[in-house]
Amino acid sequence: MSSSAFSSGRFGSRHVSFRVVCLHANGTTSLLKVCTRLDEANFVARQFADAHLAKLRVDRALIVLDAERPRSVHVQRWNGDVVSGTWETLNGQVGYCFEFLDRAPQRKRQRDRDGQVSRHHAPAFAQSSETSVASGTIVEAVLLERRTRKGGWFAELIDGKVSGPITGTVPPGLNPAPGQRVSLKVCGVQRDGRFAQFAWR
Repeated sequence: MSSSAFSSGRFGSRHVSFRVVCLHANGTTSLLKVCTRLDEANFVARQFADAHLAKLRVDRALIVLDAERPRSVHVQRWNGDVVSGTWETLNGQVGYCFEFLDRAPQRKRQRDRDGQVSRHHAPAFAQSSETSVASGTIVEAVLLERRTRKGGWFAELIDGKVSGPITGTVPPGLNPAPGQRVSLKVCGVQRDGRFAQFAWR
């Protein structure tokens, strides 16, 4: 992509602008939008991440076969003037960034301007240092009475320390009921180790 400065505001002698960029699984990069303000760029990036996550929840198996599927979205800042400069990828404490993993999406933590961790993001899934449960492992869990908005199931590990929704289709011949013990696959664990995403086996 071109490194020329896009329409933007000025800050002293510097030309200030931001852009939202998506990196695809095949190594290509696409420009989503150029913005004059950081908060606008962060908002656009967050909307893109949420929209793609919604698609992954519906048909992850099909999407991960697409070589052009998004792998990450992040915000960059123009460092330079109207003639020359470079694009700098902002870290998660300043600019919004999100990495899509085929097995478990991971959202990098980001801080708002007041220094507080943003609370309106989806849970960040990754292996947690506070729990022995890791993505890809098979665990024994108990089905809960709580259901998802689409009628799906929630489960809790036998020790009661980790719980979360179950994705996928209920295996043939299984008639799930609250309190029933089932074998599930861990798709991701929130960093605090208390929330997980499971999948039927």
